[in-house]
Amino acid sequence: ALTEAPRILSVYCFYISAMALNGVTEAFMHATADEKALKQINVSLIVFSILHSITSIVLVNKLGTYGLVIAACISMLIRVGYCCTYMLKYFSSVRYSFRSISPSPFSIIAGATCAVLVHVSERIHIPSHTAVDLKKVSTHFAFGCCIG
Repeated sequence: ALTEAPRILSVYCFYISAMALNGVTEAFMHATADEKALKQINVSLIVFSILHSITSIVLVNKLGTYGLVIAACISMLIRVGYCCTYMLKYFSSVRYSFRSISPSPFSIIAGATCAVLVHVSERIHIPSHTAVDLKKVSTHFAFGCCIG
């Protein structure tokens, strides 16, 4: 098992979530923007594409394939941030709190705690990807299922 696949797949799972969030936020932005805003959005997408290319080159040179997935995650999160800024402006005239739809601090802490525990479990059960034992991988997988 001398492969980057488990490490890449763990980040790719986060990337899928980031893509989903980006899709929803960009759909809202494109559906509600006027013609002037759409032109500005299109320019920003070009800038984001250039940033993504630069980030990809830098991270691939430093981290290999893993860096490419990290660069994609960064790109998606930047685009989500841009969309959230648009949504805040869009809803600024409405008496609706953006915080009311945000996850509670408890949810954020719970999610972060689960992520840390799974990471620690991986370090304990799969310390080296060169000598992978099915029993240890199964234990790590079961642990992740239980806390997730």
